[in-house]
Amino acid sequence: MRLLLPYGASMAVMNFAFYIALVRLPLGLVVAFEFMGPLSLALVGSRRLLDLLWAGMVLSGLYLLLHPDHIQGHLDPIGVSAALISAVGWVVYILTGTRIGRVLPAAEATTLGMTTAGILLLPWLLPVAMPAITHPHQGVQAAGVAILSSAVPYILDMMAMRKLGPRDLGILLSLEPVLGSISGLLLLGESLSVARWLGVLCIAGASAGNVLTSRKSPPDGTIVPPT
Repeated sequence: MRLLLPYGASMAVMNFAFYIALVRLPLGLVVAFEFMGPLSLALVGSRRLLDLLWAGMVLSGLYLLLHPDHIQGHLDPIGVSAALISAVGWVVYILTGTRIGRVLPAAEATTLGMTTAGILLLPWLLPVAMPAITHPHQGVQAAGVAILSSAVPYILDMMAMRKLGPRDLGILLSLEPVLGSISGLLLLGESLSVARWLGVLCIAGASAGNVLTSRKSPPDGTIVPPT
């Protein structure tokens, strides 16, 4: 299947870049930057005047996230770049995943995609194989993280793409930047400044607004252009 390679490559890019960004930036900011991908995809090509408001909110959110403040200063540029690369991977993941999900079962599509991603990331996976073998307890923990952070979410993503229309899926995805920030605060002790909280909310609000004001798509997932 010709979509399998870009689908698997998008998984590889999303995960690899996401974890590079996560080392350098708080979880909430990484999710917000990553979310710029599908949000930009939703806004590209729109001809509605109202979408200028959502685009303005996105730009405002991006400015608030990137603008240095007296509390936290500048953001790590490598972390920001990695998060934005992950955002590009997410765009490809959505475009290819929605099409593959219509012809293959969720588990099969996810398995093929993750196998392809694993092969592409093999040069980076081999160096960590030996520590996992010599320290089996840590190896089991790493495998558990891989399953819970990648395999299970991707299967659930594919199931959602098959069951939900773009409108419903978009509303749920709009919550991700806020949930990421809350998770970072509660689980990792990562705090954001007020300005960057506002930036996260601007991006989430723009996504929700775009979904709620767009015309409802038909059940097969094709997008009806606005009048």
